[in-house]
Amino acid sequence: MREDAETISGCSDVLILGWSGFIGSNLRAHLEKQGLSVFGIGRSSSLSSASFIDTADPKWLLRILDTHRVSIVVNSIGNVSKSTSRAIDSQSWEEIRKGFEEAIDGLMGLKRVIHFGSAAEYGSAPIPFSEQALASPTTDYGRAKLKETQFFSSLSNHGVRTIVVRPSNVIGANMRGGMLIPSALRAISGGEKLQVFKPYAVRNYVYISDLISAVIRIILDEGPLPQVLNLGSSNNFSNYATLGKLASALSLPLESFVTGLDGEIAPEGVDSSPDTLTIDSDLARIVLGWEHETSMESAFLKIGRDLGLID
Repeated sequence: MREDAETISGCSDVLILGWSGFIGSNLRAHLEKQGLSVFGIGRSSSLSSASFIDTADPKWLLRILDTHRVSIVVNSIGNVSKSTSRAIDSQSWEEIRKGFEEAIDGLMGLKRVIHFGSAAEYGSAPIPFSEQALASPTTDYGRAKLKETQFFSSLSNHGVRTIVVRPSNVIGANMRGGMLIPSALRAISGGEKLQVFKPYAVRNYVYISDLISAVIRIILDEGPLPQVLNLGSSNNFSNYATLGKLASALSLPLESFVTGLDGEIAPEGVDSSPDTLTIDSDLARIVLGWEHETSMESAFLKIGRDLGLID
């Protein structure tokens, strides 16, 4: 690990767009531990030396490149669709895009531009996925991410060394809710009820530390590297199967841990199965012996990896 630290510290500044988000903040923390100078733009102004840059100025990125010794630019801006209240509006994304176009000449001299896409760009394509799979997003989020990815991929046509990292569902401690595993663990640790929609939807997960390790390899330029790197677990699980594994880990009958709104669960794949399931987080917490507000890091170490939901 010391060799990595010495090699990384040989880089100049790293600019992270969206560095107060889940992926961006984890990447920032790791790089700073290695002694690297990291700055960026994020929602939390208190965290960012560049957070007051006016992206409405088309030359915003060019000005950064002119005043900082940037060697790596990472775009970890998450949701630019309208699917959540945390989404970035389309106008803001357009301003960011124009900034990259204005700074093309400066970007050509960088070691790497890294963009985080999403497996959602593939829609329901089987995982593990490859570039042979056709991009066919089925959600607003997937369509928005595909638009971003297409833009960043096009930078390579101008001589910019770009790489797109497309992860499956990224999970880990201290993330916001919205996905089953973190939501379930948070509900269990807090003794809250949790409703699970679309129980038979198939999911694939990547642990945040594994994603960060992959990005560090890219920063170190450990090659050969493809222009697009798709990352996912070797395991695919339906939400129903995930809940089954959680129940098994708790030594609870599934019907005691999870119920449909009508109190019954049909076998997987049966049309009469409910669209919504509810987990009894109080029962789970008691069995686990967890206190209220058990740390998410402890929860993931105990459940996430041990169940094989993530590699």
